Amino acid sequence: MKDIEKFLKKVPVEELRSFVTLHSHRNADFKADLEIYFSGKNEKADLAEKYAERIHKIVRRYERKGFIDYSDSFKLSGDFNDLLQSADLLLEKQNFLDTFTLSRVALKESIQLITYCDDSAGCIGGVIHSCIDLLAGVAEHPDAGMPLKHALFSWLQAELQQPVYFDYGDFGYQMFEIFESLALKTGQADAFLAHVDRELAKPDDRYSDYNKNFYTIRKIAFLTANGRTDEAEAITAAHLDVVELRQLMVNRAIAAQDLVQAKSLVNGGIVIAQKKDHPGTVSIWKKELLRIAVLEADVPTIRHYTRHFAFDRGFDQTYYRDWRATYPADEWSIVLEQCIHEQIGSVMEIYEKNKKRGWISAGKSMLSLQSTVARIYIEEGFLDRLMKLVMKEESLALILYYHDELVEHYPAELLSLYLPAIRRSAENTSDRRQYRDLVKDMKRIINDIPEGKLQLLELAGELKRVYYRRPAMVEELENLLTK
Repeated sequence: MKDIEKFLKKVPVEELRSFVTLHSHRNADFKADLEIYFSGKNEKADLAEKYAERIHKIVRRYERKGFIDYSDSFKLSGDFNDLLQSADLLLEKQNFLDTFTLSRVALKESIQLITYCDDSAGCIGGVIHSCIDLLAGVAEHPDAGMPLKHALFSWLQAELQQPVYFDYGDFGYQMFEIFESLALKTGQADAFLAHVDRELAKPDDRYSDYNKNFYTIRKIAFLTANGRTDEAEAITAAHLDVVELRQLMVNRAIAAQDLVQAKSLVNGGIVIAQKKDHPGTVSIWKKELLRIAVLEADVPTIRHYTRHFAFDRGFDQTYYRDWRATYPADEWSIVLEQCIHEQIGSVMEIYEKNKKRGWISAGKSMLSLQSTVARIYIEEGFLDRLMKLVMKEESLALILYYHDELVEHYPAELLSLYLPAIRRSAENTSDRRQYRDLVKDMKRIINDIPEGKLQLLELAGELKRVYYRRPAMVEELENLLTK
């Protein structure tokens, strides 16, 4: 950049003008970029129209029968971003009016473009985000005039009524943030609240809960920011079915050390979530009860919920350790054995039921079903019990899952499992990726159990002979044998 600046200083102005004139006649795109960049110097120029024409010309290069395919979306977004550099430069020069003009034109064009484009790579979405960022740059800049901010507010108010901004991503919600910010800056609280109320009054659809919760929360935040706390509190109290609002009330109760009220609010939230069949929300509220129990030093409740979350979805090490920390060592050993017994019993009960229904074969290994028990064994250092569980396994992948915990203490036992497991795995492989993975596993075992190297290499030779009609497998095995 500095080199070109030095060069241009050496070129006489008249020669530079001649070059620009000549190049403008030869290259229509250069001429369009020139007119857009220097639009402020030409009072007769309709910047929005020129910019829209430039965009339409770019789009036509890639449009095929009314559609833009996946590969062309990359090229199109690249051209779009080159064009947006003009707006970036205008913003840097604090030409806020032209920045607003270019970014709003580009936004309207690109949001329509995404409706007939394969944008699974997110290229056009990135262009839209860039346009919104430019609008935010104008809205947030302290030197942008208030009349322009009023104009931007009014434009956003109109555009946000178009569903397309919400149908193809979170673009509408980003624009709404600018809209809300401008409402505070320009003192247009009534217009903002009227817009929010219109959104809240819309008929229900499949996204109604999310949208109404969003606008309710934003309305409360806006009223609070405007000092209208009584109205905000009234709306909050009337919408405690909204998780975020109930959470706000819980946090306030905890901050005021009113833990009885906090628990009451949480329990109410659990009831609502259960009625709506929202197990994830129920889990959130139960974690709040745990949080309150910690504040109250309520050991029985802490034990209840830490154990619950330790095994709620598989095995959670953090909650397990928190649960264990509530017991002295001698008492923990008794609790632990009871827990293991219950976990095994629960798995066996499910196993027997599913086997009778024909959902599980009678010979299926227990290791995959008892993964939680295995994790307990690892956590408690019961490697002898873990090894006994692994010894019943036939799957190479599952044995390898516990390899790192066991290999130092039980190398011979693991090797006796790996050899037949590799044979079974080889029988079921069918493509080069699987062959490569199998050889990779064999290399890992050789590296960690060097005393088994000879047996594994002999097995590799055996597999070469047995599966000589699988050239890809033979090639991968050769890589192991030659190295």
